[in-house]
Amino acid sequence: MIDSDLPRSAMQHPLRVVELTKSYGVAPTEVTALAGVTTEFAAATFTSIMGPSGSGKSTLLQCASGLDRPTSGTVYVDGTELLQGSEAEITRFRRARIGFVFQQYNLLPTLTALQNVILPMRLAGKKVDRRRCIELLTEVGLRDRIDHRPAELSGGQQQRVAIARALASRPSVVFADEPTGALDGASAREVLAVLRVAVDVHRQTVVMVTHDPVAASYADSVVFLADGRIVGTMTEPTAPRVAEQMLRLDPAS
Repeated sequence: MIDSDLPRSAMQHPLRVVELTKSYGVAPTEVTALAGVTTEFAAATFTSIMGPSGSGKSTLLQCASGLDRPTSGTVYVDGTELLQGSEAEITRFRRARIGFVFQQYNLLPTLTALQNVILPMRLAGKKVDRRRCIELLTEVGLRDRIDHRPAELSGGQQQRVAIARALASRPSVVFADEPTGALDGASAREVLAVLRVAVDVHRQTVVMVTHDPVAASYADSVVFLADGRIVGTMTEPTAPRVAEQMLRLDPAS
């Protein structure tokens, strides 16, 4: 959880991005993926990022999580600038403060479910809390699968292992990049319910990129992007309202 010694603003908003821009290439073929995005994400909330293809939503997640460097602008995690220092220092900070859930799970095939959940603690040089890892796998409905390897689990089960892994080190922010994109409807709902519990019970801050209005409806709010800019927000989203807004942004969809 967030350190109580942090400034109050950092505790209330563990993630802030200020004037983020990201460009690819050089003139005259330069492409601007982000164009001065400024926003903040409150503690213990679930935010969906949505927009048409090419809107910059995945680029925003990559830059906000430290997986990619913006062309300009600043990312603050717990009040600390994320991209300060060497790549090694950034990696250590990211491992300590940020959790990730990807569409393709990214589990190591030779490790069991429990070993996959433990792995980030080992990489971060933290004391392994095996009991907490087992509790998290129990919470996501996999207590009887802790010794199974990924190939022995369904896609939905693998994604739930990935969520338990993301939560194990008590990160300040969990980023989820299309976490239900490879799942059927029932498995997707199970995964989204687990993310909802992460926010409501574990008080995590979750930021999810998705193209699915149903997935977005599990969030507390939705931030809409178009052409690299924030063009709207929605609180208390429902799937029909989100779908209607997406149709306005991308009539061709």
